[in-house]
Amino acid sequence: MRMGEVLGLRWSDIDLDTKIITIRQTLAKIDESGKYGLVTETKTHSSFRQIYLQVSLCQNLMNHRKVIENERKILNSKYMNNDLVVCTSSGNWVYPNNYRKGFKVTCEYLVLPKIRVHDLRHTHATFLIGGLQVNPKIVQERLGHANIKTTLGTYSHVLPSMQIEVAEKIDQAFK
Repeated sequence: MRMGEVLGLRWSDIDLDTKIITIRQTLAKIDESGKYGLVTETKTHSSFRQIYLQVSLCQNLMNHRKVIENERKILNSKYMNNDLVVCTSSGNWVYPNNYRKGFKVTCEYLVLPKIRVHDLRHTHATFLIGGLQVNPKIVQERLGHANIKTTLGTYSHVLPSMQIEVAEKIDQAFK
């Protein structure tokens, strides 16, 4: 997901029974002065999409929801119920710069390399195409790219190794 999609994600957009997230809104700049707000639109028409989740992520989301419900109980009527998955302890949306700073601090704490939040999206796509050999069309839909050219153009660097593997598989098939 794009950072704005993550920051705009609501619990009502997640179906843990079917393991599907539906991208319906984003946190984005809403005026010329740089003011942010939740908008019920996505970057492109194809960005409005469903993403199937792995079981472990569903479990992590359930645990995270308990933390948020506890914060909501503590603040009671002072809690701003925006139904957001990623929110401040008072329920408000998180500014993108604060999210980036929190990500950086977490990476430093875990002694991980310095990467941008958006690099996680690229890593995910590269792993799907190159490591798991997922069809690029599926990756395109998962990422919400408007067309396959964007996906193939961005992740074509992992395709040469796949070409070698295809040639090897053809050799094996005809032995």
